[in-house]
Amino acid sequence: VTMASEEEAGLVSWGGTACAIVLGVSTWMVFCYSRRDAPFLVRLATVWCWWNTFSIIYLLPIDLAPSTAAGGSLVSIWSFMYWTSFILAWTIIPVAWYYYEAGDFTPWAKFRYALRANLKFYAIAAVLLIIFAIVVVVNHGMNEAGPIGVLIFLSNTWGLSLYI
Repeated sequence: VTMASEEEAGLVSWGGTACAIVLGVSTWMVFCYSRRDAPFLVRLATVWCWWNTFSIIYLLPIDLAPSTAAGGSLVSIWSFMYWTSFILAWTIIPVAWYYYEAGDFTPWAKFRYALRANLKFYAIAAVLLIIFAIVVVVNHGMNEAGPIGVLIFLSNTWGLSLYI
């Protein structure tokens, strides 16, 4: 048994244990603090969002570990969590938010209201983003760092604001 495989086994053990604990705490918090009449999907989305948010507690030490042996498995974990967070933050949570806010009587009418409200929001956001992009390009030129940095900043800010 090599040193790298022992260290990787320790990281996997730590990650699995911490993942289960954080998932358990997130589930417990939703069970204790959510309204009893909250729909199951809202509770499930809340557990998922909190688990993703709190996962930094155990993923950061694994990511910063001096060993590079576990690097391949971390890429898969980070990729999975990033894309599920992205889909939740930009589609599922906003639509669910407006769906449960809608005063319509049928599920289809609520869904149409949610889609219309989100399309309106994204249209306004797109106009503001285009204006902001023009300002960035004019002030900083058309290099890679300016627009890409701004997009990363906006993406992270929006995703984190939905989790909170």
